[in-house]
Amino acid sequence: MTNRTDQELEKLRREALQAAVLHDRIDEAAARGKIALLHLSRLKWQEAAVELLRVAVLAEQDGEPFYEAQTRYTLGRALGHLPPRQTEGIGHLQRAADLYQQTGHPAQAIASRKAIAEIYMAAEQYELAIELTTELLASQPPLELGRDLYRLRAVAHLYNVQLAEGAADMGRAAELASQQGDPQLAALLTSQARALRDLANGSWDAPALGALLANGAIPPELGGEGLTDKQLQKALASLQHGRIAQGLAQAEAALQAARDAADLNRFVRYLLASLLIAQAHQSQNNRVGVLIALLRAKVYLETNVGTAVGAQVDAVLDGFGQQWGADGLRQAIAEYQQYIATHGPIKL
Repeated sequence: MTNRTDQELEKLRREALQAAVLHDRIDEAAARGKIALLHLSRLKWQEAAVELLRVAVLAEQDGEPFYEAQTRYTLGRALGHLPPRQTEGIGHLQRAADLYQQTGHPAQAIASRKAIAEIYMAAEQYELAIELTTELLASQPPLELGRDLYRLRAVAHLYNVQLAEGAADMGRAAELASQQGDPQLAALLTSQARALRDLANGSWDAPALGALLANGAIPPELGGEGLTDKQLQKALASLQHGRIAQGLAQAEAALQAARDAADLNRFVRYLLASLLIAQAHQSQNNRVGVLIALLRAKVYLETNVGTAVGAQVDAVLDGFGQQWGADGLRQAIAEYQQYIATHGPIKL
């Protein structure tokens, strides 16, 4: 923090203290609001929350419900960045939504509750995020909010490895982006929806995975730069250019990174890495390797996400089985069983 900023903060603190001594709630709120903005600009969530809470109390005492709603919304968003205080943040956001509704601002009320869904996402409570966004979509929000809500629910499904549901919502978000006059975003979301739909159906290729790895497909508040993963991108590029051994090694490294990560998107990254590993083995005509990669993914994801995700992997397995034919599939299963008998169970 620069000396100039230190000086500005000190000046504002003196102003806030002086106003408090004089019981001048308006000037105190103005000074503390400016202090909070300085802290927010530097991502100092805890410090900002202290000031915003005081401003919200002052607004409530002054009977200013709209200003109180604005402040509690900002306070809730700040607390959403602090895991130990996320529940408190949800409370402020719900209060903001109630105040917005009472003062005749329904769109802001929906936006406040959308922010609650984003906190659920950050806490990996995907089912709660899906439930809340579904409720908000039923309220017929304005076009832009509707687009963002469909996109949010799509990402919740994606992080929960519910690809078909994510594809449907991403497609709806693309339609609304087009109606809004944003062809670039519409094209991005359309390619994302198509890739998810292909994966859900067990039909995928390099362009489909490329669309899922595209920067910008997922909003910053829902995980930064989407599924951008340099190791996955390198593995995909290597396989596309016929560098199979190199691509396989890079995909295995990406799998390990996803397994060790704490990001919201780690499970879908694990699935994508497994698909690349399976594709690399398929290129080497190593059907046992394909089965190991996909069955390992099935067990890992069902253990960590839920049994429903197994259907996504089963669809991919069915796709390979169709390529191999009935005889080829029987032979692959026999070779896989022999591998397990010799080497023991697959290591997750």
